[in-house]
Amino acid sequence: MMKENVVRKMTMLLSLSFLLSGCLGGKKSCPIVYEKKEKSEVVAKVLGQDITYAELIKGIEGEIFEAEEKVHQLKEAQFKMIVLKKLREQDPKGKDLTEEEFIDKVVIKGLTPKESDIEKFIVEKNIPKEHVNADLKERVKAFLLNEMKRDAIDDWINKKLESNPASVYFYPPERPTFDIKVGDAPTYGGENAKVTIVEFSDFQCPFCAKGKALLDQIKKEYGSKVKIAFKNFPLSFHKDAHNAAQAGLCAKDQGINFFWKMHDEMFEDQQNIAISGLEEKAKKIGLKMDQFKECLSTQKHKASVDAQFQEGLEVGVKSTPTFFVNGKLIMGAASMEVFSELIDQELEK
Repeated sequence: MMKENVVRKMTMLLSLSFLLSGCLGGKKSCPIVYEKKEKSEVVAKVLGQDITYAELIKGIEGEIFEAEEKVHQLKEAQFKMIVLKKLREQDPKGKDLTEEEFIDKVVIKGLTPKESDIEKFIVEKNIPKEHVNADLKERVKAFLLNEMKRDAIDDWINKKLESNPASVYFYPPERPTFDIKVGDAPTYGGENAKVTIVEFSDFQCPFCAKGKALLDQIKKEYGSKVKIAFKNFPLSFHKDAHNAAQAGLCAKDQGINFFWKMHDEMFEDQQNIAISGLEEKAKKIGLKMDQFKECLSTQKHKASVDAQFQEGLEVGVKSTPTFFVNGKLIMGAASMEVFSELIDQELEK
């Protein structure tokens, strides 16, 4: 239902955008007049009333950021190709070579993935042995080669520009920032840490299991420098997610350590989180079973889970996992590099 509402909303927005774009071209009957205006918080006026930029983007901040980020990545890629061309033109070796030949012979110098690189990739991505064949290995090799080429080009350009750095006047978009309160959510890490990561998650969501592994990596790398808070956002089409969310809070009633143990058990075995499975996990981690069963059967924490879900909706959470690093939005289980860059920036403030 959640997914359907988002799709319906985006379809409506796209339909409206086509309607408005159809007014362009000087049609006299068009009800929309585009006017040049200095950048301002007010972006439009309707029936004598101002519409602010905040109103315009409310609820779609994440989608706008992702779109702007893709535009920025295109600009960055184009910029690198322009720089590469200018450096090639100044290089004596580049005079008689095409761009492709120059990259192959001068920049990357015949790089190719080793068999051990391919095997390592297969292991890291947990590709089943029955799916591993010559065709798959060739596709992995091509993927790794592209990665190696990209890194080699970046390194070569950076080295060439060391003595004469480039000045760049286009900027990456700023992440949307929200006022997220930790409240009574279970936390892990330094109580007075400079960086707080709030995660909205769903125990039945496979991507959230990847998010859990990512947060484990952050815990290991940053320790008490970061505080992590967990909030429930059980999606309606995951039939066991709401009970699992309540089970986590029932475990928390018996101690914060029990919450994190239950948290880990549920993500470790997401296929077994119906009521019987939750009870098995509770027994395994050493909870007082009478207290746990009563908590779960009476739905003691249903209202708390619902309140966290509603809070997520209000700050633009549409899917799981969604993270807020000192309020800055990260949608999905992004790479460790994305989190590290943001965490390091916040720690340096």
